[in-house]
Amino acid sequence: IKKEVVTVITQVEVNPLDPAFKNPTKPIGEFLTRDQALEKQKQEKAVYKEDAGRGYRKVVASPEPKKILELGTIKNLMEQGTIVIACGGGGVPVVKTKTNGYEGIDAVIDKDKTSALLAQEINADTLLILTDVEKVSYNYKQKNEEEINKENLNKLSLEEHFEHYKKQGLDKKEIIKKMISNRYIPILAHPERYPIFQKNPEKIEEYLQMGVFLQGNMTSLFGKYGWNAKKTIKIYIKKGWISFLGSDTHHEFDISYDRLEKKLHKLNKDKEYIDKILYKNFDRVINNEDIQIVK
Repeated sequence: IKKEVVTVITQVEVNPLDPAFKNPTKPIGEFLTRDQALEKQKQEKAVYKEDAGRGYRKVVASPEPKKILELGTIKNLMEQGTIVIACGGGGVPVVKTKTNGYEGIDAVIDKDKTSALLAQEINADTLLILTDVEKVSYNYKQKNEEEINKENLNKLSLEEHFEHYKKQGLDKKEIIKKMISNRYIPILAHPERYPIFQKNPEKIEEYLQMGVFLQGNMTSLFGKYGWNAKKTIKIYIKKGWISFLGSDTHHEFDISYDRLEKKLHKLNKDKEYIDKILYKNFDRVINNEDIQIVK
């Protein structure tokens, strides 16, 4: 197969205030014994840590990749049919200057994270990460090491992922982006019941733009949670922002779907939209398919 191949030296923007700079974790360089590492640490004023039971290595900051500066070039080359090699070694870490330029910073970006960011930005169908071990594991080289397989792939709960990223000092936008990259579908339950959205319904757009879907509570439409919740969910349905309409399933309730559909028709929503938020989108989540909304 004759194809053009090009390597792009890639700059990747990071946040200079990333907590990683205060807690270096990325191992680089040769493996040393504990005594050698302590001696090097004194000489270089660097940090050395044990690396998965294989010895001690120097560790540097590994900030989260935020933006691939050569993304436009990469996309243009791909559109021309060129095979592009990019983001090598995680990319060259840079930070934005006061004059809106960029300058390098001492760090090493995790190449798998940059690859995941690139895959997300180019809408790749598949991301392959090659390793020199038989299987990827949780707690690698630790006493509680566990090989990852289809059964335990999503071992961490959504709450555990959220807490994990929160401890890293990430804001909500970054946390949601991380969750999406981990193949979670973020769904915000009954937003119409939160005072922050009742006071300013348009504020929910911030979450929609991040890729969050909304699940409204059907009983809110009938005033169960008060006038403000009823007013807010009507706004969201009229705008086509609700992706799912259901109950909290805490107990049975006496709203028939015929009555519910009539209520939705009064809000000028057509049958296609109603079918999606009451039935089809639930099936799409179960079958791991894209959620589609017709406004």
